[in-house]
Amino acid sequence: MLFGCFAMGRPALARPPTKFDGRVTRTRNGRNGHALRKGGRDAAAPLLIPVACFSSSSPGASSSCPMEVVGCDVLILGSGIAGLTCALEVAKDKDLSVALVTKGAIAEGSTRHAQGGIAAVLGGEDSDSLERHIEDTVSAGAFLNDLQAVETMVEEGPSLVRELIRLGVDFTREASKEREKGSESRTVQQSQPTLHLGMEGGHSRARVVHAKDSTGKAVELRLVEAARAMENVAIYEHAFAVDLIHSPASSLPGKSTASKGTVCLGADVACLRTGKGLRFIASAATVLATGGAGQLYPSTTNPRVATGDGIAMAFRAGAEVASMEFIQFHPTTLYEPPKQRIAASADHSEEGTVFLVSEAVRGAGGALVNANRENFMKSYDSRAELAPRDIVARGIFEEMQKTNEKCVYLDATNMAASGSEGNVWEQFPLISSECKARLGLDISRDLCPVVPAQHYTCGGVQTDINGEASNVSGLFAIGEVAHTGVHGANRLASNSLLEGLVFGKRAAKAGVSRALRQKENPFHKSTLEMASQIPPSPLWFNPENGSLPSSSLPSPLSELRRVMWEHAGIVRSDEGLHLGLKKILLLSDHIRRLCVVEKSEQTRTPFDVELANMVLVAELVLRGAMMRKESRGLHFNVDHPKPTESMNKVNAVTNTARNGGMMSRRAIEFKNQTEFLRQHGGNPVCSETKSDKQVAELTVNATH
Repeated sequence: MLFGCFAMGRPALARPPTKFDGRVTRTRNGRNGHALRKGGRDAAAPLLIPVACFSSSSPGASSSCPMEVVGCDVLILGSGIAGLTCALEVAKDKDLSVALVTKGAIAEGSTRHAQGGIAAVLGGEDSDSLERHIEDTVSAGAFLNDLQAVETMVEEGPSLVRELIRLGVDFTREASKEREKGSESRTVQQSQPTLHLGMEGGHSRARVVHAKDSTGKAVELRLVEAARAMENVAIYEHAFAVDLIHSPASSLPGKSTASKGTVCLGADVACLRTGKGLRFIASAATVLATGGAGQLYPSTTNPRVATGDGIAMAFRAGAEVASMEFIQFHPTTLYEPPKQRIAASADHSEEGTVFLVSEAVRGAGGALVNANRENFMKSYDSRAELAPRDIVARGIFEEMQKTNEKCVYLDATNMAASGSEGNVWEQFPLISSECKARLGLDISRDLCPVVPAQHYTCGGVQTDINGEASNVSGLFAIGEVAHTGVHGANRLASNSLLEGLVFGKRAAKAGVSRALRQKENPFHKSTLEMASQIPPSPLWFNPENGSLPSSSLPSPLSELRRVMWEHAGIVRSDEGLHLGLKKILLLSDHIRRLCVVEKSEQTRTPFDVELANMVLVAELVLRGAMMRKESRGLHFNVDHPKPTESMNKVNAVTNTARNGGMMSRRAIEFKNQTEFLRQHGGNPVCSETKSDKQVAELTVNATH
């Protein structure tokens, strides 16, 4: 299958290697862009190696940019809950060095914006169990989950939540008290005082530990503090990872010419504040923790930095990418007229980012109503507001079309009236204050206007149970950038932070083991020497351009977002997907001309690279959606409105011919899935909801 132009890889090795000592960085925290080297080489005398230019692949390229080569044992790209957890776990081994690279400020990613909490079975109520959490996760995922991965996450999660408590995360607590039978929230005894657990959509029990409605911020704060305190963790902020350094296994020292697969050796990074180019050579492992791709859509809860960079880099390196059709749209984000949204943003780069209204509000008793104040969700699913996110989002989508309204409303006034959960402002201070500041609303008295918006990328880099990429040695992916199989066709609420904790730690342990094995490899030093001479990506740019605007960016970006919302949004169709792919392929050619061919290394900017990454990921989403000839979870196609047994598998794609634009497809069927369905009576073929039937009759009118 032919693939778009941004699946291109690096040119072949252009010249013999220059000597590289192969020694790893010994780091001191806080010296962004500088680190002390083991063996006496310090930051005042960096090792500079001119890396061969990519003129053979990019006609606009002129001269090569000198890069400082930085050695480390483990390179982590991304600083959310997954990346920080991984860094802290690796750093427990004081003989290993960690380089933590993040595109923005260290706390700028999606973790900081997470409101709801972390789902975990922490005891305190006999009716909850690990098995129930597993069942809820697989049911929400439309039975397309990897059961082994789900079991691992659910079983290992509670102990990691307790580690966060020991780290000082200030989760919401309250004194033990008797709850009324049927209450949707409860308390659990957790070493006094009690820990409050919330209820969210898709959960059969209240099991979400949270820090009021700012859980991600509370967790991120403590993890960042801990990382900054580690002597062997070097943090590089405002450092843009342009591409992975990789090589065919057959070309590496000590490998047979018949060796298959690809080996990842690190990444090329542009430090936007210092104007330096850094080539990180990772002795043991390169870990992607770069988050999702929300900026592909005109409205997203994701921050500005979520442009799909990790998925794009991994795909260009030959990694498998799976389940990209499953894009989650959160049912309730604050609806603001466009002019008000822009005025409310202090930084206009966040114009596409909308404010999330956590489903914890619905879990605490908030109801969804239309413009006539009619509660409509019961007509779509018996669980009403507490149905999984895909069902609630489609229900809201249809209600907006039926009433010809631009939003529906979240009614939290009954919570204040009943007093069952205390004051709304006390429970949800962030949401309450933002609604007041942005729209002048008091949600304890006023209806809150809400609409669905892009929230989470369930697909990503295909990994094993330890986070290692399926077909690129030395490359790991954790958190939203990864496809571990835990979410299936739809993520259960508050499982994302849990996934980051569990697989961040598992990847770290696997990376440490790999580091120990590499020390015994007699060819390892010569492999690292060779890595310093691999030419940079055709997308490489002069890091000094980090502060330059991109005049070519706004128009193509707006078009990309429009295409993705219209053709790969909440409701899809065969014709719409084919038309969307056609538009994206034309846009890909246009972006390549604007950002690569007509620009050189000296004129290209990070915005150009982000745009190239986004159009590649957009293509992956559309191709994944076209392969799935059914409706399941987050993927709803009006031409195939029901799930089918023949599609009870995951579609994974690989960039097999890096310069020829070819893609191969592999279907993954989880071995343990059939037995689970038999035991629990789950049958996605019969799980069509009222919402699905009604939405299938709609004419797709994507004018969000």
